[in-house]
Amino acid sequence: MPENFTLKQLERAKWFLEHKKQLKTALIWALIILNIILWGISIYLLVNYIKGEGEYEKMIKELAESEIEIQRNPPEELLILKEFFLPNKTKYDLIALIENPNENWFVKEFEYDSKKSFILPNSQRYLRVVGIEKSAHLTLGGISWQRVKSEERKLLEILPQVKIEDQNISFLELENKEKVLKTSFTLNNQSVYSFWEMNLGVALYKGKEMIGFTNYLVSKLNGGEKRNIEIIWDKINDVPTHIGVLPEVNVFDPNVFMTKKY
Repeated sequence: MPENFTLKQLERAKWFLEHKKQLKTALIWALIILNIILWGISIYLLVNYIKGEGEYEKMIKELAESEIEIQRNPPEELLILKEFFLPNKTKYDLIALIENPNENWFVKEFEYDSKKSFILPNSQRYLRVVGIEKSAHLTLGGISWQRVKSEERKLLEILPQVKIEDQNISFLELENKEKVLKTSFTLNNQSVYSFWEMNLGVALYKGKEMIGFTNYLVSKLNGGEKRNIEIIWDKINDVPTHIGVLPEVNVFDPNVFMTKKY
């Protein structure tokens, strides 16, 4: 029994027959373009693989050279200069001042209290361990040394250009007549480099003893910028004599810079 076609179906069939050659050509071109795209992706992945292999081999070579150099001219150990204990509820926070005394060795990673960090050559920084007993002491481990190359030495000139100026200690009187401690200082980035983030280890001292500590995170610090920093301190009963501020940023990591510098 013959099948009945609608007028619309017949028009579609007619259009298909009339454009069969064009459709075939379009399909061929689509396949060609798809093939070009797939080949392009394959070449891109191959180039990246070869490039990655080269970078991996370079990294392995540098690690081997560093290991040989460590054996020949071992760096001095990291120094724990001072440990301070600050009351924290029923326990204490340990604040340690550590130093890397090596001019040519960068510690790209070390471990303490289940955390990881870094320390630049010939520099000091604060470390904080919270909620411990007063009998505890800081332990540093997993130290990974990296010798500073001659072309990297210019990077070590950046952080000394970040200055701490105009330090001030004052008290604010609240509505209930209670007074709280306020410290302020100017962070003066005299370098041409802009940073996404920079941590400031801020310590309060009364003479040689530390009576307070906090980490203050600075975001989007531009080259040449001066920024006023104010910190309100809670539960500080003693009157500090001075402030200690140590800026921290890993200048060997290109991702810390807002624009690529090297």
